Amino acid sequence: MTTLFGRTDPPADGLQALADSPEAPISAHAPTFSLHAAEDIDALLQSVLFGPRTELPAGSLRVALVDPSPERLQVAARIVARGLPHNGPRGIWFAPSGHVTPTGKCAFLFPGVDNRPPPRLDEVADRFPGPRRPLRATDPRDVLANARQVMEGGILLDHAMRRLGVKPDGLLGLSCGEWAALTVAGGFVDTALLLDRDNVALTFPDMVYLAAGIGVGEVRHILASVAQTDGVVVSHENSPSQCVTCGPSEEIAHLREALAGHGVFVRELPFRSGFHTPDYAPRVESTLAFLGLEAKVPDEEVWSCVTASPFPTDASMCRSLLRRHFVEPVAFARGVHAMHDAGYRTFVELGSGSLTQMVTETLASMPHVAVPVAHHARPGDDGLLRAMLALWVAHRAVDPHALTTIAVSPTHS
Repeated sequence: MTTLFGRTDPPADGLQALADSPEAPISAHAPTFSLHAAEDIDALLQSVLFGPRTELPAGSLRVALVDPSPERLQVAARIVARGLPHNGPRGIWFAPSGHVTPTGKCAFLFPGVDNRPPPRLDEVADRFPGPRRPLRATDPRDVLANARQVMEGGILLDHAMRRLGVKPDGLLGLSCGEWAALTVAGGFVDTALLLDRDNVALTFPDMVYLAAGIGVGEVRHILASVAQTDGVVVSHENSPSQCVTCGPSEEIAHLREALAGHGVFVRELPFRSGFHTPDYAPRVESTLAFLGLEAKVPDEEVWSCVTASPFPTDASMCRSLLRRHFVEPVAFARGVHAMHDAGYRTFVELGSGSLTQMVTETLASMPHVAVPVAHHARPGDDGLLRAMLALWVAHRAVDPHALTTIAVSPTHS
């Protein structure tokens, strides 16, 4: 039975001191998190009830919590006694016996532009310098600015998680998230124009995106029954209960009315680009030239969001696939299924949670762990800490000392 507490007074040399002295004692002073592990429920419950220890954690049953106040420890004790899995509400994670997912491979997921507020990442940029501090886009209709904001956030979180010792076996991005994945995996010859915030004069077709709270098969059935929607296509197959359509505004209005008549929740997305539809075909070459995008074989395994398979090992085929990215629908759900079939069990979203939800809906009762690394309502380092705690409870390869580095002042990291 062991317990580990994080601290707010780490060694002055921060990350380097922890790397040089992996067995350094862990202080219980001013804890920001606690980890508890034991081989049986009774011992785990005693660990939670009777306070901090300083040994490194061990045991098959695990509990982790942020801000381990007496009140929250009592809640954690009740969760342990109940014996059911608990994945994050109230800042507590618990994996009882029989609910630990086999480890398998780890995927990093890079989100695309969506309706959610961007995550708070200033603290992450301060703590893990290197990648550029993410752009703050102010106009939801500015397609490029919002795409760069999302890509820069994903690139920064990728850098932070690797610094904390969490390494992916493969990468998957949704829409422009695939560009971020290719960027970190060395899949572009050059990214200067793609990430140049002054490179802004790219024009797009006036196509409306409409998200629907049903699966792609149901949407296509309704589309086939509605007149005046010939120009509307499915642009994103996100999960069994969510897809996105795209088309001219008048035709989308007819579809919206039909979906509402079937009691389907719909939401118009604020951006208009025409990506992932045949209508973008005349603009593909000029867009590639404008953004300076030339694909090459990535240095890491990157799964395509349109083919639901890894990028080829031939440069000319990679370039062809990049062109298809603009005109074919996103197949995120199929990609997640294919990765699961290939042995992936851990899915870490380098963003604020939309993809985590899609993964959970797609894989349902199949063994997996899906963890977001950021949230718009919390400081960025808090998001990192919560992600690492969730991974530790799920028996992922998390060095407990890496958790203490998140409490280190950014000036020491």
